[in-house]
Amino acid sequence: MELQVHSAEFRKRGLNVAAISYDSVAVLRDFARRRNISFPLLSDDQSRVIRAFGILNESIEKTSSVFGVPYPGTYVLNQAGAVTAKYFEVEYEERVTASDILARQFGAQPAASPSGATGKHLSITESSSARMAIGGQKLALILTIEMQPGIHVYAPGVQGYKPVSWEMSAGQAKLPTRFFTAVAWPKARMLHLKAIGETVPVYEKSLRLVREFTVPSNQLLREATGPDGRMTLEGVFRYQACDATTCYNPETIPVRFELQVLRHDTERVPEALRRKTGG
Repeated sequence: MELQVHSAEFRKRGLNVAAISYDSVAVLRDFARRRNISFPLLSDDQSRVIRAFGILNESIEKTSSVFGVPYPGTYVLNQAGAVTAKYFEVEYEERVTASDILARQFGAQPAASPSGATGKHLSITESSSARMAIGGQKLALILTIEMQPGIHVYAPGVQGYKPVSWEMSAGQAKLPTRFFTAVAWPKARMLHLKAIGETVPVYEKSLRLVREFTVPSNQLLREATGPDGRMTLEGVFRYQACDATTCYNPETIPVRFELQVLRHDTERVPEALRRKTGG
């Protein structure tokens, strides 16, 4: 279970981890034993807490054995019990991963081995919040950019210069762009160029960019992965660099991410513990 893998990383940041579901105590005990879960699994088998939070998935028929399940999501609380962030999805097939939350909200170092690319004025390290995932999971893709001394690049919104941009595709699979979220651009510094009397938004020294990728499922997943389960995500980073005296021609650097896609866990609890009807 992905949350179990990263539970120690949350504890380092002063956060305890717990999960709540509509499953019975017996089902959760069986799951924890089979998957070596060490954090608390809380049973809300009548979905009272789920209803109180307003996250009951009411699109499911009440006669269904899975009625009572919530929309999948994560709350992050501080020591006072106030919600500081929440991550929810409409479709149960899609899940925000613990590694994604750690990378986006807490700036954790990615678990996946980074790779690098070098341009004329800067270097880029490509990494992702996890090296393995299953269909429907959301991962953070990260570019860490280190600029040469005295170099700046232009931020989105600049006029008259080429701003930085990061475009992604999924290699030969040609996945729709909806699988990639927009880039979270950091706040730029306003730089006054005395020689020409302009003030422009720029990035200097270093830059960390994060965006999410949702691993596709079903047929799209099969088309996007190789026989060994590996998926390649490809893209480009574009920029125009300047220093105190010169603005250089725009440059394009290819970027690439490798991901190992795993099979879904299809093992079920013993039949005697399974729900027969909703309620």
